[in-house]
Amino acid sequence: MKSLPKKFLEPRLDESYMYAPLSYLIIYIELKKIFCGQYYSDHILQIIKVHRPPDKMLHNFILY
Repeated sequence: MKSLPKKFLEPRLDESYMYAPLSYLIIYIELKKIFCGQYYSDHILQIIKVHRPPDKMLHNFILY
């Protein structure tokens, strides 16, 4: 994902602000590198404070 052009990682909608960090977090969890994913977890929490996503999107966070 880090090799993707930045324009593909920039959000187009308020809800999409967390797609990229959530994707990184999921990858690190699957790789069992939880410590590496901490940055993205913290980032997602900050995003949620500013851009309240719909409840159905928050469900994704409960799964991980």
